[in-house]
Amino acid sequence: SPDGSVFSSDGSDPEMAAHAPDGKYIYLLKPHMVPDVAGIHAANSADLIQAGVFDAEKLVDLNPHNYRSEPNASFTPDGKWLVFRSNMWGPGHVYAVEIAKAKD
Repeated sequence: SPDGSVFSSDGSDPEMAAHAPDGKYIYLLKPHMVPDVAGIHAANSADLIQAGVFDAEKLVDLNPHNYRSEPNASFTPDGKWLVFRSNMWGPGHVYAVEIAKAKD
């Protein structure tokens, strides 16, 4: 997203490098930092990369999509929509899914 608070993933088909048979979805990915429970802090710990995980939410079922044409999902500048292209119903079209509600 424009503010870096959420990310998207557009999956792949079983023939792609990920080999994910159930990966044909557009996901909204919400990051969560892993808390430092060890209590060991370096002097520059604020400058180091923090570990985290993504909570994934399925937004669009792309099972009918032919991944020879990538969806290329992109957030709108206001961060309220995720725009992508798909050939899931035949010819390629541009679609948008609202994420503002999903982000809250």
